[in-house]
Amino acid sequence: MSKKIVVIGAVAAGASAATKARREDEQAEIVVFEKGPYASFANCGLPYYVGGTIKERKNLFQVSNDYFHERFNIDLRINHEVTKINRKDKQVEVTNHDTGEKFSENYDKLIIAVGSEAVKPPIPGIESDKIYTLLTVPDADAIMKKLREKPKKAVVVGGGYIGVETAEELHSRGLEVSLVEMAEQILAPLDQEMTTPLLQHMEEKGVNLVLANGVTEFKDEDSIRVVLESGKEIDVDFVVLAAGVRPRLNLLKEAGLEVSEVGVVVNEYMQTNDKDIYAAGDIVESSNLITGEKARIALAGPANKQGRIAGAHAVGNTKKKFKGVVGTSIVKVFDLTAASTGLNEKECIRKNIIYYTVYLNKGDHAGYYPGSESLEIKLLVEEESGKLLGAQSIGRESVDKVIDTFATALHAEMTVEDLEDLDLAYAPPYSSAKGPAIMSGMIAANHFRGETDLLSPKELQAMLKDEEEIQLVDVRTSAEYKNSYISGAKHIPINELRGRIDELDSAKHTVVYCRKGYRGYLAYKILIANGFDIVENLTGGILAWELLDNKNRES
Repeated sequence: MSKKIVVIGAVAAGASAATKARREDEQAEIVVFEKGPYASFANCGLPYYVGGTIKERKNLFQVSNDYFHERFNIDLRINHEVTKINRKDKQVEVTNHDTGEKFSENYDKLIIAVGSEAVKPPIPGIESDKIYTLLTVPDADAIMKKLREKPKKAVVVGGGYIGVETAEELHSRGLEVSLVEMAEQILAPLDQEMTTPLLQHMEEKGVNLVLANGVTEFKDEDSIRVVLESGKEIDVDFVVLAAGVRPRLNLLKEAGLEVSEVGVVVNEYMQTNDKDIYAAGDIVESSNLITGEKARIALAGPANKQGRIAGAHAVGNTKKKFKGVVGTSIVKVFDLTAASTGLNEKECIRKNIIYYTVYLNKGDHAGYYPGSESLEIKLLVEEESGKLLGAQSIGRESVDKVIDTFATALHAEMTVEDLEDLDLAYAPPYSSAKGPAIMSGMIAANHFRGETDLLSPKELQAMLKDEEEIQLVDVRTSAEYKNSYISGAKHIPINELRGRIDELDSAKHTVVYCRKGYRGYLAYKILIANGFDIVENLTGGILAWELLDNKNRES
């Protein structure tokens, strides 16, 4: 006897679940209810459509609504909202928003993939028709309609992925754009200092950044006035609210399904506490593969995989399990790209993990081959085991390649000694013999084995602030030193260090630095070989140090 599979939601997780169920069971009856008018649309592409990078609206739709029936024999019903789940009778109650009809639908297995909704904080004036969100195709349509009125100024509230992408895309339309973020940084998965190049780049492009300053009121007049905590007001034509998303959990809670503080509780097959009901996508909690903690990751990659597993298991395929997430993400910021995977420092500190950091600034391919661009990389490594905990990267090229290497290493639970041993592709146009991922592993492994001792910029900053007695040595060239240096540093170029070593006190705690870290490493080796007691090399050199120079912006 064939099964009847009902799926609630037809975007990433829901569409994946339904089509996977069909591939696994040709005889199953599959019905998909989608609250909105569109199925399987590319919500990650919405900012790029609004900005004109994606020219055609039709390109947002990965498949047509008819495709589900014609290719997969799936009964897709758009504008149909499931309003209640009756677990006892194994039925869902549905409202057809086109006709107003209400009816019940039976199921053998139910898959819930209702996704998220945009957060709208309780700020006075937030219901103004000049304030938009950007999570669905109708949201994008509304903004496009506004753009046809030829507005000149806009505020984007929120410095997450959608906020940053939207600010860039509206700027590309010729608008004067302000990005307002209540936190001290944009892009929370990154550590704050790693956002410094992004902030500088956005300001160079003409985006007005307002950080550490939340919105207290929207005044809807001829234009709309955004009132900030500082008292400043920004007068614009419209606002895009990108303050985050929250999972749509009411339907599941009302059905008595188990929901934690993070999301719907599911097992490795995406089953809820009701064995006949599955959940996938933004609404579920997932296991963090690094910490074992439960996390909610509102990203398309995990949603598609979770939907696929739920769909397979619902029709009897028990071979595939969802293991968990490491939280890999990437975003375009004008000419730069920023990416992260695994834990950041804030999370390591919260978990009381003892870790060390490695910074590396290296070309994305061989320097002698034209067009090499610098990559800034930050690794977090568990001190005791040498296991990779997380990585971040900023650059113009190859950021995706590097971060995906680190994400793979995290999934494989690799140590930094494994990283340095990787056998990766090399030819001058594409990488270098010791490419960025391998080189960062080498630096981290050297520290792990005790072959060198690294000091992070934050640790040096704390030492200087507390006026610890250290001997700080700059081993760059005279020209580099004259351009910029860390206050209190004694300048001895690396090529002169052996001959001038008597100018230093071997009994003092000595910190050496150069531009990126390599000459500092050589200086470390020279000083240790000459009997110096405590020597540390500033990881990433003065380039990493300057990342901390994240000056307060106008608020």
